[in-house]
Formats: sequence, structure tokens, C-alpha cells
Amino acid sequence: MVDKGEEQLKTEINFSGSCSDRLKDFFFSHNVLFYLGGITLLTLLVTVGLTSVSSMFLTKTWQRILIAIISILPSSSVAVNLLNSILTAVLPTRLLPKMDFSKRIPKEFRTMLVVPALLANEDDINFLLRQLELHYLANKDRNLGFALLSDFGDAPQETMPEDGILLEKIVNGINALNQRYRGDQGRRPFYLFHRRRQWNPQEDCWLGWERKRGKLADFNRFILEGFTESFDTIIGEVDFVKSTKFVITVDSDTIVPRDSANALIATLAHPLNQAEFDENTGKVVSGYTILQPRTEVKPTSVNRTFFTRVFAGDLGLDLYTRAVSDVYQDLFAEGIFVGKGIYDVAAFQRSIAGKVPNNALLSHDLFEGLQGRAALVTDIIFFEEYPPNYASQIQRKHRWVRGDWQLLPWLFPKVPAAANKKIKNTFDAIDLWKIFDNLRRSLLEPAFLAAFVLGWILFKQNAWIWTLLIFFISAFPLFYNIVAALSSRIILGAKTNLISNIWTAFLRWLLWLVFLPYEALLMFDAIVTTLIRVFISHKRLLQWQTAAHTIRLFGKQHKIGIFWQKMIGAPLITALIGVVLVLIDPSAYYCCIPLLLMWIISPQIAYWISLAPDKKAINDLPEADLQRLRGIARRTWLYFERFIGPEDHWL
Repeated sequence: MVDKGEEQLKTEINFSGSCSDRLKDFFFSHNVLFYLGGITLLTLLVTVGLTSVSSMFLTKTWQRILIAIISILPSSSVAVNLLNSILTAVLPTRLLPKMDFSKRIPKEFRTMLVVPALLANEDDINFLLRQLELHYLANKDRNLGFALLSDFGDAPQETMPEDGILLEKIVNGINALNQRYRGDQGRRPFYLFHRRRQWNPQEDCWLGWERKRGKLADFNRFILEGFTESFDTIIGEVDFVKSTKFVITVDSDTIVPRDSANALIATLAHPLNQAEFDENTGKVVSGYTILQPRTEVKPTSVNRTFFTRVFAGDLGLDLYTRAVSDVYQDLFAEGIFVGKGIYDVAAFQRSIAGKVPNNALLSHDLFEGLQGRAALVTDIIFFEEYPPNYASQIQRKHRWVRGDWQLLPWLFPKVPAAANKKIKNTFDAIDLWKIFDNLRRSLLEPAFLAAFVLGWILFKQNAWIWTLLIFFISAFPLFYNIVAALSSRIILGAKTNLISNIWTAFLRWLLWLVFLPYEALLMFDAIVTTLIRVFISHKRLLQWQTAAHTIRLFGKQHKIGIFWQKMIGAPLITALIGVVLVLIDPSAYYCCIPLLLMWIISPQIAYWISLAPDKKAINDLPEADLQRLRGIARRTWLYFERFIGPEDHWL
């Protein structure tokens, strides 16, 4: 009655469904054509619309062609967002079947929860030990182990003076945890697998082989083959680890809620979810090697700054996990792996065997998810920290974009593989689209900035018309949020904070406009740097800085001068744009003054929104001022109450 058996049953009993059933079957059997074709068609329609409007003001053919070219990428953002919004609204949520492991995890599905991490200082070690302890307390089971996969940071030599102190501290910490939580029959639930540094000529330094990917690869080989060459310190019951079937990998700042590990194991253990391979091609044709839970922002990281309240403020704690829609999972029965989830060790290793070139993948998660076939389990949630300030977030985005563009060679018919070989590309059309879509999104900021500037130059005194058109295109997420909020409120009767949701969406769009030149420059830098390293120098492809380190760096250096120093490119390019517009046509310049002013002071705005709220300043207000503020707030609630519902809905 489920999976392939349903179609077999329908065939045997000569079942003939309704017209809607046949249309549904036809749609899903041609899902790739409908999805990619729909994106292409919508992109062309929006591009033609922009070009048609422009034709009323531009007389020369080359000008119209240029407008059409620079409109393609902005138009694609509308097309992808619109189609994804429609599909998530109409497609039924695809849930994966699960076993019932509510009482215990069976021995044959033993699992290790691992945290790959760098040991940079004693504060890092204390944090990692605390995280490992929290994972254990929330997910106790005699067949679930908890391991730290650790390296030292990059260094000019194999060993550094502080290495011994840090290693001793982490060893003592793991032993202390095992002593504190020694289980039945003396079982110790905590493990340490620490690797030595190795010389990497491409990175010109000593580091743990292949960084995070290397930690997991070496650990997998230890489970399957007993491989120990990379490890110089192992603590824990080796026999337990070697009998492991699944591995749950999480980042150092990930929170695994109560019994979530158990639920993931129960899902991957289900027979319909276990991977099946094509013996000829070696591809996964059914089931999955990786399951990716839904990840949401850790609630305690939401109210740190104005920046986090805007970009993470509508993501609160979901006490009762529930499935949500996802285009790739609902339409194609495959998700995207983002590095936190569970995988079947043997099946995963088989899926990537011989396909991963050394020192070539900074962001390996998408690649491994495509090779091993990953699913998104939306009714199981992990929580993670959100960057506390704009600088941390944009540095993380720069790292992601470099990793995305390192996958560019996998869009070609022949792709890199292990041992410097080239093999035939076996990715399907939707796999290629996932890689291409990441590249497309990284080009949006440069494309929008180019569209603004070239449009102003071409339209001259009519530049305000082009500006409004690009505003409209870029604000599609804002319009979608308005429509979704109103429909949820009016049609579905949802008790949502209507005004707050719309206001948050507006602020996100406004801040995107403010930081457009800086992010365009940053994306351009990441793309060019990666292309040079991939195709010319073949050096520093693994250059990487942990998110935690970036957050600490900007947390300690949260000074206005740091923001202006890092973002000085935005004011400089804005000044250049202003000079060009004045020289070409001052009328266009006057139209663009508001945007140019925002761009010039964007480093100052980044600093302001990254400041932690000064609670003391609010508490020190005179009582009369506080009463006045409360009165204004109360009158505002009463004014909007007839439109948005009583006050308790807001609360």
C-alpha cells in the first residue's frame, strides 16, 4: 500500500483513478521538466516584462538588449521564489516512515553522535565538553555513544607548545564525563578521537587532513576498517564504535533536543528508507544514505542584537515538532544536506567511494548529499546559533560562496575524482540544478547592483522609473510575506502577529538594499578568488575559519572602526557611481541620492544594528517617560485590534 507496492497493486487490480489522479501522476512523473521549465518560463516572462517597459524609454536596440541581459538574474529570483511559494502551498508534505524505537535503540542500529571540532583554546574545550554532556542528557540510550572528533588548528609546524596542555585538558574532560555518567555494566558513553596534524603543500601549513570532511572520513574508516593512522589519541570502548551502523554529525553549536537522536535513528532504520544501489552505476536509486533534520535558530540567540531580531526574530522555539513543506523533498523526494544529520556509515562510504578529490571541497555537504541521496526530515528539529552581528553573518556567507563555487567543475560532463582522475558526471538534472542554483544566488547581489547602475545610466532623467522596477523585483519576498500573512489571518483565521511579520519582512528588504554594494563586492571577491584557486593556482582551497571563531573575533573587536575598515569598499564604489552619474546626466544622480546616501553610510548602519541592546539605558528612563511609552503602545494596540484580533493574539 506504500512506496512501489502501491503502483504494483494498482496495476494488478487494473485500478483507474480519477482525472485529477491521472494529472497528479503525470505531474510527478515529469516533475523535473515542470519545475525547471516553470522557472525558465517565469524568468523569461519577467525579463520580457522589464524589457517591454524599458522599450518605452529606450530607443536604441543595443540598449534594450543590454537591459534584457542585466534583467535575467533579478528575474530568476522572482521566478524561483514564486514557483517555490506556489509548490510549497499546494504540494502535500512528504513524511518518511519510521520504526518505533521509543523504548530503546536496538543493538543492530548502534549509533555514534559526533561533534567535529577544532581545539583552539581552553574556552573552546569547556564549551565542547558542555555540549557533549547536554547531547547525552537529552538523548540517553545504551546503544548511543557521544564522541568528539578533534584537531588542532593550522600551524607552521606539526606540533605547537600549547598542544600538550589542550590535549591533556580534553582527555581529562572526557574521562571526567565517563566517570560521572558511567552506565550499566560500567559502560562509558563518551569518546575522543583526536587527529595529528599533517603537512598540506596546497595550504602551505600543517593541519588535520581535509578538515571536517577528513575527520568524518577517518572516523568512518575506523568503524569499517579499523583505520587509526590519522589518530594519535583515542579514548573509549573501541568494540562499541566498530559495531556502529549510523553516525549523527552535528556542529559544535548545534542543540539536539530531547529524543531527537532516537527519532532520526528510527527513521533511517526503516526498510523503505535504507539505501539501495544500482549495481551497474553504483548510484543510490532508492532510500537514503543521509537524513537531514529541519534546523531552526536557537531561541536564546534571537534577541542579542537588532540584527538578530530582524533576521532570526520570527523563528521561535517550536515546542511540538511538526512537518513543514519543502520543495525538493515534497516534489522530488530528496532534500539538501547542510552538514547536520544522520548517515548510514557503510552505505554512505559506498556512495562516495572514488568520487571525492583530495583538497578540493571546502563545502562538502551538498556534494555528499547528492552522491548519497539525502532526505529532509521536517518533523525532527535541530537548533543552531544565529550569528550575533552582521560582520559574523557576512563572513560566513563569504565562506559558503567560496565552497559553492568550488563545485563548478561538477556541472561539466567530466568531473574530478579521487587520485586526480576524471570520470563521467552521473548527476541528474535536478542535482545539477541544486549546484547551479547556489551559484545563481551568489550572483544576485552583483546582478542587482549592476542592474541599478546600468539602468540609471541608460534611463538618465527617467531613472526613477527603472529604480521603482528594480525595487519591485527585489521586494518579492516582502510582497509574499504580506500576502501570506493576510491570507493566514483572513482566510485561515491564524492567530499570527500580522503587523510584526510584515514589519520584519520590510526591515529585511530595507537592510538588503542598504548592504547591497558591500555584499556585491564580497560575493565578487569570493567568486573570483575561488575561480583562480580552482582553475589556476590550485592552492588554499580549504582556507576556512570556524563560525565560532568568527563570532568571537568580531565580538571582541566590536568597534566602529572595524566595521568601516572591513566595509570601506561600499562607500568607495558608491562615490564612484555618484561621480559617473554626475558626469553622464545630473538628473539621474538626483533621483538616486537616497540610495547613494544609504550605501555610503552602510558601515555605520551595520555597526548600529550589531550593537547589543542597552537594557540599563531603558531601565534608567524616568517613570513619567515609561508611562508615556506604555500609553502610546496601548493606544496602538487598541487602534489595530479590530483588524488583527485582541491583544492576547499578539502575546
